[in-house]
Amino acid sequence: ISYNKDFLQIYEAKQEKSAVQLVKNLTRIAEETNNPTFVKQAKAVARQVSQLKQAKEEAERENEEIKQEVDAISQKVKLVTSENLFLRSDVTKDVQQLENLQHHITHTSNLISEIALQAIDAIKSNKLELAIKKIDKLLIKNEEIATLSNFVSKAKFDTKVKKINGDIVSFINEYLVNVFSTINTKLKIDLNDCDKHYTMKFIPLEIIIIIENLLRNSITAHANTVNISWDIKEKPVLIYRDNGDGISDAILEHIFEYRFSTTGGGGLGMCHIKDILQNMNGMIEVNNKLVKGVEFKISF
Repeated sequence: ISYNKDFLQIYEAKQEKSAVQLVKNLTRIAEETNNPTFVKQAKAVARQVSQLKQAKEEAERENEEIKQEVDAISQKVKLVTSENLFLRSDVTKDVQQLENLQHHITHTSNLISEIALQAIDAIKSNKLELAIKKIDKLLIKNEEIATLSNFVSKAKFDTKVKKINGDIVSFINEYLVNVFSTINTKLKIDLNDCDKHYTMKFIPLEIIIIIENLLRNSITAHANTVNISWDIKEKPVLIYRDNGDGISDAILEHIFEYRFSTTGGGGLGMCHIKDILQNMNGMIEVNNKLVKGVEFKISF
C-alpha cells in the first residue's frame, strides 16, 4: 500500500476548506429561503467556524513562538555544555590561573616601561612624531592589560602560550557568552551557527581585542543588540551586526584611519582591528546600508 505521509494534514486542510464552503452554502440558502430561523442558525454556524479558525491560527502562532524559544535555548545549551575554551564561573580562579594572569601583566608591564623610555628619548631629541607613535603603543598595551584581566582567569587553555591552535568559532562564541556577557549587561548578544567550527592558529588576546573594540563601539553607538553569525568557506568569516546609530557615508572611508574618531575617543580601536587582521592575512568589510545599525564581515 502506498500513500502520502502527509495525508492527515491534507485531510485537515480539505476539512477546513469544506467547513468554510459549508458556511457559504448555508448562508446562501438561508438568504434565498428568507427563513428568519434558518438565517439565525446560519449566522451562528458562521460565527463558530470563524472562532475555530481564529483559535487554530492563534495556536499555530503560539507553537511557532515556542519553537523559536526552544531553538534559542538549544543554541545556548550547546555553548554552555561545550565550554571547551572558557570557564563559565569565576569560582575556579585557582593559583595556576592567577599565576598566568601575573605572567601576562608582568610581561606587558615590562614592555610598557620600555616603550615609555623610548617615548621620553624621542621627546628629548625633539622627534615629536616618533614620541606620539610610542605613546600610542602605550595606550594599546594598556588596553591589552585591561582585556587580560577579563579573560585570563577564565581560560581553560594555557594562557602562557602566545598562539594556540584551536577552534576560532567556538573561542569567540564562548568568550561572548562565558566572559563578556557575565560582566556586561548593556548589550544583548544573539548567537547563530553555534554548531559551526574552524580550527586554525591564532593569538587569543588579539582576537579578544578585535571583539572588545567592536562591542565598545556598538555600546557607544547606542546599540542594545548584537547579532553574531558565521560563514565558513575557505576562511572563517565572522558576520557582526548591531542595531546602533550606524555609520554615515560621509565618514565611512575614514573609520580605519589612525586617530579618527567622531565620539571624542582615542581613535585607535578600528585602526588597531585593521592592523591585527592585516598581520593575520585577514580583512574587515563594512556594510552601512542596513535600515538600522551597521554590519562588519571579518575574515580571519
